[in-house]
Amino acid sequence: MVSLQIAVAVTIIASAMFLHFRSKQDAAYKVNQTIYDWKIERITNVPDLDITAICLTHKSGARYLHLNNTDTNKFFSVTFRTPCSDDSGLPHILEHLVLCGSKKYPVRDPFFSMIKRSLNTFMNAWTAAEHTSYPFSTQNDVDFFNLLDIYLDATFHPLLRESDFMQEGWRVESINGTNEIKGVVYNEMKGVMGNANSFFNYAINRHLFPNTPYAYNNGGDPPSVPKLSYQTLLEYHKKHYSAKNAFFYTYGNINFEKVLETLQVQGGEDLSWGWDVKLPENRVHVQGPPDSIALDPEKQTRMVVGILVPKLASYYDYLVYGVCSRLLLDTSGPLYQALIESGLAPSLVPGSGFEEMDLIRYQPSFIVGVSGIAENDVEKVWYDVL
Repeated sequence: MVSLQIAVAVTIIASAMFLHFRSKQDAAYKVNQTIYDWKIERITNVPDLDITAICLTHKSGARYLHLNNTDTNKFFSVTFRTPCSDDSGLPHILEHLVLCGSKKYPVRDPFFSMIKRSLNTFMNAWTAAEHTSYPFSTQNDVDFFNLLDIYLDATFHPLLRESDFMQEGWRVESINGTNEIKGVVYNEMKGVMGNANSFFNYAINRHLFPNTPYAYNNGGDPPSVPKLSYQTLLEYHKKHYSAKNAFFYTYGNINFEKVLETLQVQGGEDLSWGWDVKLPENRVHVQGPPDSIALDPEKQTRMVVGILVPKLASYYDYLVYGVCSRLLLDTSGPLYQALIESGLAPSLVPGSGFEEMDLIRYQPSFIVGVSGIAENDVEKVWYDVL
């Protein structure tokens, strides 16, 4: 018991000393101060979360948010605006190629090598409809800056070899005298689009968000993937993977100034951001793949109502919409009771409600729908319930 009390006391003292050191460190930074060509635009203390948020801009146009706190898990990400303009899966294929070797690390798949060799607690990369992000985290200082160097070189100086484009994107192979299209992303998206839920979700976005990146299949629609050329991919990287189009983010107990010194990035094209959202069509019908595990093969119709939500001014507004969504669609909610408990449909479609993903969407939406109904039940859902 005594040893436990001593250990707790030592922990409290160490934490207090660190907080005191950190408060002095935070106090040393001032708005409009410039460190390694990074200018501090805003400093905000969040006592409830024990965080000091520091917002900076670089002379190149890059932006950076650092959340300084006592967490030993150090997190970094760099995110680029990469809006889709077609269904070729260009941003997705580019994400794959970026991780296939860089000028400083010209080995095959340094990313996957470091997953096994580093002390990371998280490593990933993903592509959304309008951005691509490359995050990692680790609790080790040396490992953090090693991974930081690999990530920066991969994103800003990838090799982008044509052979990797053919491997990761698409290529034509002759198998038993028959030409077939192959490729990592191509095959991946064949599996995705063969799933009824995924197909339906992409169809909803296509009609709910016309004239925006959300209308396109950011992963790549298999029939459209072979329309992408290697040269188009190179030009897209040059335009979108620039400092002016990048947002850096770090979190945790990190040597902040060393990160700033490392992030000496170059400028790029000033890309416009935003688009005009057109009103979607009133009602549309799409034919998709059947659900192989449906309980009743005769009841495979899905029906959805999608509503564009006005652009929200604050996270409080998002919270209000989220609460309303839960109140409507929770098991005791009126919409759930009318649609599911009434026996009209066996389940809601995946993604019903005001999704958390809408936090990062330029244009949020509220979606509610059912799956597993007969085609002649559509009108009842449309008029009698919704």
